[in-house]
Amino acid sequence: MRIYPAIHISGGRCINELPDGITRGRILTSQPLEMARRWQDQGAECLHVVDLDGADSGTSVNGTVIREILENVHIPVQVGGGIRSIKDIDQYMNIGVHRVVIGTQAIENPVLIKEAVHLFGSDKILVSIDAKDGLIATEGRKKFSHYNATTVASNMKAMGIESVIYTDILRRGLYNGAGIMQAREIAQKLHMKVIYSGGIITLKDIEAFTDMPMEGIIIGRALYESRLKLSEAIEVCRWHERSI
Repeated sequence: MRIYPAIHISGGRCINELPDGITRGRILTSQPLEMARRWQDQGAECLHVVDLDGADSGTSVNGTVIREILENVHIPVQVGGGIRSIKDIDQYMNIGVHRVVIGTQAIENPVLIKEAVHLFGSDKILVSIDAKDGLIATEGRKKFSHYNATTVASNMKAMGIESVIYTDILRRGLYNGAGIMQAREIAQKLHMKVIYSGGIITLKDIEAFTDMPMEGIIIGRALYESRLKLSEAIEVCRWHERSI
């Protein structure tokens, strides 16, 4: 299991997004590249980068900043936000993105998922499942659908998707711990690789996932506000791997 430090970008700056998913929080640093280098130097094996403006507008907005990150770190970087077409995916692949993250389009345009898996391979496409009370949110988490998270994950698996990011919107950005039930159901019932995001604030939160077939955990606010040390979070994962 891996720890994915999150870098959320809006207006070219790295920010802390507030829990409502609409109002942008305070600026953490004006330099996303600075944060990418910092997490890499502290032992990160991969990064999770989101173009928040792209998620809102449906098209890449902070591509130049993302390219700068890719040119200056040597660890894998997965990118989401505003990816709506095969052309968008191809452009990111061409500048060195390890995996692209598709959210809204997985619900609204499932044909895109099939085509993307066919063209780029299932290991290059991640589907983001953002949910509240088990129901999927779309369009930068501003709208809620009637789609059940587990059902959507099952449909994605049928299209060839191997890995999903499951975000518990009720917990993301809040200091109230992780919610593991839905992630556990997707990972164990569907036998999919799951990357969890939302409410991780302690090492015990991370330990709660170590008995599950998880691919990783995305951590944002707790790292930026020094409530968690990246090195200690990584060590929890490594200790568990050594004990298996």
